[in-house]
Amino acid sequence: MPRNPDVHRKWVKDHPENIKAINHRNYENHKESRKADGKRYRKEHPESPEKSYERYIRNRTKLKFDVLSYYSPNGIRCAICGELHLEFLGIDHIHGGGNQHRKKHGGNIYRWLKNSGFPEGYRVLCHSCNQDVGHPVKNTRSARNTMKSKLVVFNHYCDGSLRCMCNGCNESNIRHLCIDHINGNGTQHRKEVGSHLYDWIIKNGFPDGFRVLCHNCNQSLGYSGYCPHNQPEKPSMRLSIGGVA
Repeated sequence: MPRNPDVHRKWVKDHPENIKAINHRNYENHKESRKADGKRYRKEHPESPEKSYERYIRNRTKLKFDVLSYYSPNGIRCAICGELHLEFLGIDHIHGGGNQHRKKHGGNIYRWLKNSGFPEGYRVLCHSCNQDVGHPVKNTRSARNTMKSKLVVFNHYCDGSLRCMCNGCNESNIRHLCIDHINGNGTQHRKEVGSHLYDWIIKNGFPDGFRVLCHNCNQSLGYSGYCPHNQPEKPSMRLSIGGVA
């Protein structure tokens, strides 16, 4: 493998599949020694689960910050609406295929992008704009029926005022709104009911435990555990790792 740093970076960028194979081979060859090293480290550095979780969140946030910084070199922001909160931002596959790509390479798209030398074809979007771009309007019978069901469900949980129910967020674009499972387990529930969540809610008499949020607030709660709109006292991800707000 090339040793010159510039040549190495270019080689990594041009050979993502080779990098994947090398990483997999290294993992398999050193699996047991890494486990032993981990056990020894945890024994020598006992700490509370809270501190371990804090370190995990800090490292994950730093990785996300590094990747978004690369793909938004003029300041981390949504390429469409200009949203600045790091909690609301993510990576968009410009040419589509994001779901398949995440399934192929695992859930941590940020680590894959960094390990692959930051390939082209990606940009920074907020979650609401990402959903808007990834799901264009369709004038089919199925799409019209889904929109009717959405309106019925949204109007019920919004008390007739169609907007995101997060304090401090008044997003009212229906294409940016979604149903949030207040008590969590939304992913599991969607697997059980498939793509008919809105019809399921209507058929079951609008049960408790749901509310309307925009995709930004929903993703921030699910990924970060809080939303910067309703917890202004909590420092932003950007500030927690020394970024500029």
